[in-house]
Amino acid sequence: RELEAFVQDQLLPEMHAISPDAGVRLHIQSAIPALAPHDNDELTRQILAFSGANRCGVVSFATEAGLYQRAGVPTIVCGPGDIREAHRPDEFVDIEQLVACRTFLRRMIATHRS
Repeated sequence: RELEAFVQDQLLPEMHAISPDAGVRLHIQSAIPALAPHDNDELTRQILAFSGANRCGVVSFATEAGLYQRAGVPTIVCGPGDIREAHRPDEFVDIEQLVACRTFLRRMIATHRS
């Protein structure tokens, strides 16, 4: 909606000032509900404790996690690496991040085994 409003209210008038025949077509290729982090639910509290983080964050990319959350499944997205290095040429994950991930997973498994 924000993009459509920007196109209609700002972009198209500027384009029409140059060429009355100019236009914009918007096509939604996919629509996935956003994952809304909940700092106060049990899953999030556990993940924050296991990871050593002190708050949730959001990033601008898509995942199916919002679909699970909408269906009532407690959902969180976490993993090793840095999103700034993901999904691009020469993407990588530092060894230290993998070690931290292994520690995190072991803590979760040990806690939920009992």
